[in-house]
Amino acid sequence: MWDEEGPKRLWRPGPNGEHVILLSARDRHWAQYAYQFSHEMGHVLCGSRDRSAAQAWFEEAFCTALSIWVLERMSVSWRTNPPYSNWADYATALAEYARDIRRRAHEPPALPAWYATH
Repeated sequence: MWDEEGPKRLWRPGPNGEHVILLSARDRHWAQYAYQFSHEMGHVLCGSRDRSAAQAWFEEAFCTALSIWVLERMSVSWRTNPPYSNWADYATALAEYARDIRRRAHEPPALPAWYATH
């Protein structure tokens, strides 16, 4: 499903008790769809409802890492075994999307100092 407010998981179940995930990707931006869906599925796997909880940062980090992992695995798989033969070319776009996300990440200069601050 598509949502203007951005990707999110709805906490109310769908009509058959299923999880409902809303995405904000549009058109044929398959890498963005894969990233958003896997990120929100990470929240489903974590099962946490309290976004203000002290560990919420860890859940966000987990969901982002999961999304990058999914993109990278899809890229490897789709090079030789895409769901449809004409989708093989998307493997490169999936890998590039994951690389772009990694490039935007800010690594703390020293992990102990970062923990002390945060």
